[in-house]
Amino acid sequence: MPTPNFALPLALCLLPACFPAKLIGEDLFADTGTDGVGPGDSTSSDSTSSDSTSSDSTTHDCGPDNSGVYLLALETALAPDTPLQFVLTLDVLYGGDCTIATANATLQSLSLIVGSQTDPREAVGEPLIFESVEFDAMGNFVLDMGEVMITGAANPITGSDISATLVLDGHVVHVDALCGTVSGMLTSPLEFDLAGSTFAAIRLADDGTNPDTLPTTFPYRCDQVPPP
Repeated sequence: MPTPNFALPLALCLLPACFPAKLIGEDLFADTGTDGVGPGDSTSSDSTSSDSTSSDSTTHDCGPDNSGVYLLALETALAPDTPLQFVLTLDVLYGGDCTIATANATLQSLSLIVGSQTDPREAVGEPLIFESVEFDAMGNFVLDMGEVMITGAANPITGSDISATLVLDGHVVHVDALCGTVSGMLTSPLEFDLAGSTFAAIRLADDGTNPDTLPTTFPYRCDQVPPP
């Protein structure tokens, strides 16, 4: 399969002042006020925050860390409530001064029989790999995937191989979720403007390789994303 082209021109400021509390949870950067230990000082590796949104989510000196594995579901305007699904792996890289963050992203298609949201959801086809996905100060990002091909085994709409140009225009909802809109053109098996399509991604507790541990209910629009 041809390697997809991608162009990802954005920047993310992760200083505390740049992230509103609604995106990252309360007081992630607050000084303890009791022992003089602040976000730039060392603490015991066993300490955890009582406000943690997930056992797999982490914070560090630069702020919340969205690195991890997610279930990403993409609903097309062509077939509402019949989303394509992927295991999304994000590896977020922070600059030394915490003013820039980029993420390397891998999308692995999951197999779905026509009309199903949960069966069988096994890894299928070659993964789509994108480097240096960048975010702005509010946690917004644009992932221009270029022209991609998705095997028919991962197409729950018709079961046919898919060729499309896809652009994901999204944002960080909180440390365990992303969501946004999808634009582009479906070129095969038919031509269709994908404007109005949506996606959402929620953090998984494992590496996403076991279909039995994937959630059976999950968001594919921003209004479906659960709170932290």
